[in-house]
Amino acid sequence: VWSPDSKKIAFSDKEGRLYVVTVADKSKKLVADEKRGQLLDYAWAPDSKHMAFSMTGETPVRTIHIWSEADGQVRRVTDAMFDA
Repeated sequence: VWSPDSKKIAFSDKEGRLYVVTVADKSKKLVADEKRGQLLDYAWAPDSKHMAFSMTGETPVRTIHIWSEADGQVRRVTDAMFDA
């Protein structure tokens, strides 16, 4: 999935890993690693600096996570008690 600014591409592999490739320098960053299957529902924010996706944690409940390009961190933004 191309970022809105067309400078990055997000993709996932069959092992459940989510990556971002920067087109200019062809660098690849691992964003997340889903242990219970594939990551298929990721989406860029309009500013191309954040990406949202759902994945499981220690339980099979899917929660929403946000990745920030600025610090490379992934933060869970929904409660782990409820499927999102």
